[in-house]
Amino acid sequence: MNKMKQIAMGALIMVSFFSCRSVEKIAVVEKVKPMGVNRVVANVQDNAFDFSSLEVKRLTVGVENDGKKVSIRGNLKMEKDKFILIYLSKLNMSVARVLLKPNEVQLVNYLDKTTFKGSYEYLSALLNADLNYHTIQSIITNDVFSAKDVTNSKGFKKYSCRVDSGAYVVRSEKKRKISGLMRKEKKLNRYMKKKDELDLLVQTLLINPQTFKVQQVSIKDLNEDREFKINFEHFVDLEGQFFPDKINANFKSTTSSLKLKIGLSRFVLNKPVSMNFNIPEKFKKIETLN
Repeated sequence: MNKMKQIAMGALIMVSFFSCRSVEKIAVVEKVKPMGVNRVVANVQDNAFDFSSLEVKRLTVGVENDGKKVSIRGNLKMEKDKFILIYLSKLNMSVARVLLKPNEVQLVNYLDKTTFKGSYEYLSALLNADLNYHTIQSIITNDVFSAKDVTNSKGFKKYSCRVDSGAYVVRSEKKRKISGLMRKEKKLNRYMKKKDELDLLVQTLLINPQTFKVQQVSIKDLNEDREFKINFEHFVDLEGQFFPDKINANFKSTTSSLKLKIGLSRFVLNKPVSMNFNIPEKFKKIETLN
């Protein structure tokens, strides 16, 4: 698979990672009452997007990878906690179809006439971010999630919470401690030996104090020297609930960078969705996507 095809595949997956009244970018209040991390996370979960199924009939993705740009379109269907199905096209030509399940990834590549079936390890490597089904579903629906794959407020007990620039800032490791270690290589090495890989992930979430919607998610991997950041730029009123329709995502590592600008529109909420995923018989099955 050449570089541009890898870019397209990465964008497709991230979108999966990602008749309404438009609303402006949610205003940030100047004075915010301090609140504990467990209470903030619980409020986010209480205001989480409530759905059984969702269809996005139109999505657009602008991709910039190491200076190269490409625009693609597609659509998305999902049933909560069961599957996410994405179709991607370019100039009215089928590019790919991806089916994500909690424990499995399936891909049909119409350009190479190949198919793939495997785990989430490849997606994580492609986007320089540790991904699983829950994380991708949470990104699409603007739900709170922990980099340590914790899905309840008690799991955030090692996180801190403060108010900054009119928003709640929830962070997994104190920035001052990590920054100090980064300046002292020997101490950092000793710290890294004592910690497992999850302890070396520094996650920061910006939470709107009025709506308790996630405005930004940032994850820094100290072990792999990479960063993953998502900004929810704009929301729409989808049947009385705030839902993101503009998402910017950035992935950085020592060897590459990837930027995505995602637009979602024409939503259908809580209607039956079909999982149409046909694999052409003549397409070649492959073990990896390298």
